[in-house]
Amino acid sequence: MVYLDQAATSFPKLEEVKQAVMSAFDVAGNANRSSNMDSSRLIFEARRNIAQFFGLSDFHRVILNGGNTESLNTCIKGILKEKDHVITTYAEHNSVLRPLYELEEKGIITLTICAPYLEDIK
Repeated sequence: MVYLDQAATSFPKLEEVKQAVMSAFDVAGNANRSSNMDSSRLIFEARRNIAQFFGLSDFHRVILNGGNTESLNTCIKGILKEKDHVITTYAEHNSVLRPLYELEEKGIITLTICAPYLEDIK
């Protein structure tokens, strides 16, 4: 997983970012709706460019999410399968622990939570 969103922590914003945000206000509609092919085309091109940049053979493997929590949920729930065992630490962010607790509660995975020290993890 590659995380490219640093909106919450980066300041000042690049001038190009400011311009892109302001330009977005001039476009109405949602992507993937027939009424707004321009947005859909931009997303298609972005996924294709990202795949090319990272050397992926298939741009369909590029998933764009709304933020870090959604991305983590997509990865955690998409990768883990029934009877998997996950070892993590209590220091993990809530956006990781909550989906893990949910999968454990549903009986899909077993979960071990320990201190964030190598010896405890071993």
